[in-house]
Amino acid sequence: LHMRLVFVEGSKVAIVAQDKQMGDAKNFTISRQDKETLDQIGSHGNIYNESIVDQNMADPSFDFDGKKVFTIIDKNSGEYLGDIRLIKYSEDEYEIGLVIIQDKRNNGYGSDAIKAITSYAFNKMNAKKVFLRVYRNNPCAKKLYQRLGFVYEKSEDNGYVIDGVKYLEDYMAIKKN
Repeated sequence: LHMRLVFVEGSKVAIVAQDKQMGDAKNFTISRQDKETLDQIGSHGNIYNESIVDQNMADPSFDFDGKKVFTIIDKNSGEYLGDIRLIKYSEDEYEIGLVIIQDKRNNGYGSDAIKAITSYAFNKMNAKKVFLRVYRNNPCAKKLYQRLGFVYEKSEDNGYVIDGVKYLEDYMAIKKN
């Protein structure tokens, strides 16, 4: 039996170290195959190749060198749900990024994962602020982040164009109370 290294748990999800033996390279790649997801995460035009992802995926560990991508699984079934990244931006600021596979969205997994990783950043990493970026072509994600307490800070034009339409990237943040 191959056990997962659990980083942090929410009420519905476990955020675990990525693990090739558990198929995470394949799942990571599959989660980025549909145009809608690629457009929403700013990867339009990218092609994710399982062998390249597998080759670059580190062995499972909790080592945190300032940037880490974790796998999100269903806490009860162990089913792959997506991934979340945590990046140290400055001494007391962290950035998060989230992808939930398309057929698992709107089930509370994303909000549970964000709550868990944000709590971890505030309580274990001593973050004063956690922020994320969301493209304007992803209003559902923006509403989710607002519901979780993230507030708009600024917009940036990073030159992202989908089908001839330019999209700005909104930065949203939540601060430790």
